[in-house]
Formats: sequence, structure tokens, C-alpha cells
Amino acid sequence: MMLLIRCKRKESRGNAVLPLRIGATLEVLPEVRVPATGEEQVGHGGGAVWVRSESFRRDWQVVVHDIFTGGTRIVAVPLRPAQFHVHEDGVIVGAEATIGWIDLREARPAWRQIHHKEEMFGSRKAYDLFARAGDWLVAIDDIVWPIYADSFTLVAGGPPIHGAAWSLPAHANGTFLYATLVRAADRDGVLFLVDKFVTHGVLGHRLTAVPIRRNKLSTSDADISTCRETLNAFEGTQRLLAGADFTPWRGLAVHERRVLLAAEGRGLFVLPYAFNRETRPVVVDVGGECRDVMVADGRTWVLVGGTENAVVELRWAGDAAHEVARTRLRWGYDQFMR
Repeated sequence: MMLLIRCKRKESRGNAVLPLRIGATLEVLPEVRVPATGEEQVGHGGGAVWVRSESFRRDWQVVVHDIFTGGTRIVAVPLRPAQFHVHEDGVIVGAEATIGWIDLREARPAWRQIHHKEEMFGSRKAYDLFARAGDWLVAIDDIVWPIYADSFTLVAGGPPIHGAAWSLPAHANGTFLYATLVRAADRDGVLFLVDKFVTHGVLGHRLTAVPIRRNKLSTSDADISTCRETLNAFEGTQRLLAGADFTPWRGLAVHERRVLLAAEGRGLFVLPYAFNRETRPVVVDVGGECRDVMVADGRTWVLVGGTENAVVELRWAGDAAHEVARTRLRWGYDQFMR
């Protein structure tokens, strides 16, 4: 299994992508440099393939990268990609009001539209968040009520199968940044969402847990701030969950009923699975800025930057985190690629 991290290199006006192979330790592979236009998206699914979008003569294309061979393939797409998810030998693409699929087993892979939501057409909304638990994938549009989401089943050797359409609880003056799906049964689980909002000049973040039962949202209210069935925790520049100074939330993950938030200079926030507005996090010092957090191979990984650049593996005992290994990096990186 692979981890990929990336950053934007100001001096070269491009993006740097660094592959790391997960084993008993992390093996750092050669860095890949790619051009950046400011509008490109990237995606990875833990395997040997990652993808990015790029504009080409006013059109869009998907560039498919093989980590081990260094080879690339290019697939023309009719719409600007907003998000990717790589599953086995296929690429799932959120682009405007559509979900597309690219079969990488084909000699000449091509775009295929597998879902279109007419209500989103012409609204400048797009499917730009994916959350996955096993063969369950949720595609989310992140701005302007109604917030649309669609549930899919991933299948081997074929495109995802659409299962349900939802309207997520709304949020005022904000946008969803991160989503994580936790499955309890076949199509029962919890969708964890982080949004960034501005209210009365106050910048803040909110963590919301939306329950799902039999592939339906178990919510009765339309507004995330008042919805009785959701769990909410929020902070702003005038109300901090922890620390002395406000810093952005840079990443979200859930591991063994712990909700993990990367809070940059304030460290890693650890919240219980069942939280509320009064819950305060346990704060883990990761030895630098906590720039992102990810669960892969059943293990917790933290991307550290600032005074030291590293990927840190954590092991849990209750709420306490113990550092298993620290893989130091030559350069600073911004985020894990999902």
C-alpha cells in the first residue's frame, strides 16, 4: 500500500508529489514534479496509480501516473474535474453535475458518464468531495443549499452503481472541506463532515456527524446548526476548542472510534466518536505543525511540517497516542492525497 503527499513549490511554479510505500517502515520513493495551473485536482486510492487534471487548449484532460514505472497516460474529459477517487483499475471523477468513470484496463481509456443530477445543472455546483468505506462511496457537492450527495456501490471491474440520492443538512455561509465515512453495517454508518464558515465576521470550523440508516439520512431538520440527529462541535476565532490562537483545520480522519482533526500549530485534536458542542479534544503534540492526518493500512499517519518535516505513525492506547516511527522528509509537504 502507498501513501502520497504533495505540496506546491513556489520556486518552480509546480506541484511536488512524494510516494511512500507502507511496510514495517515507510520507504520514501523519488519525488515527482508536475506543472501547476492553480485549477488542477489530484486523486489517489492507496495503490500504484494516481491521477491529476490539467487544462489543455481550453479543454480538460486526466493524466494517469504509475508510481513504479513513471509512465503516464492521458484521457480527454468533457468537463473540468472537481475531484477524483481511484478504485482498483478505475478512476471515478466528479465533474460539475456528473460522475464519470475511466476504465484503466482498456488499451485506450476513455471518459464514461455514469451519473447526472439534473438539479445541479447550470448551478456552478459540482461533486467535489468523496468519502469511502470499503465498497461504499459517497459523492458530495459542498456549497449552497441544497447540499446534494449520492451513495454508490463500488464493484470490481466495473463502474460504481448508484444507490441513493440525499440532501445533506445545510450550513450557513460556509463550504464543506473534508468528509469521512464510517460503516457500521451494509449501508448503515456515520458521515463525518468538516465545514469552514464565516458568520458576523467570525471565521470558524464545524465538525458534524450525520447518521445513515439503510442508505438514508437519519435527520429531520434541514439546518446543520439545529439538526437534532446530528452531532456538532465547532470553534471560531472567538471560541477555541483548545490552544491560545486560532489555526485552520487541515485534515479529518476517524480511527477506532476516535475523530482526528489536524489543527496545524495546535497539534492533533482527538475527539470521542460521540461528541457535542461542549466536548473538548485531547491534544496530541506531533513535534511540529499538524498539517494533515490519514488512516491507511489500519494505521494513523500524521503529516508534520514547520520546524521539522516528517510523516509520523501513531499507535493508540485509549486517547493517548504513542509515536511508533518518524520518517523525516527533506522538504515540507502540505497534504495527503486521497
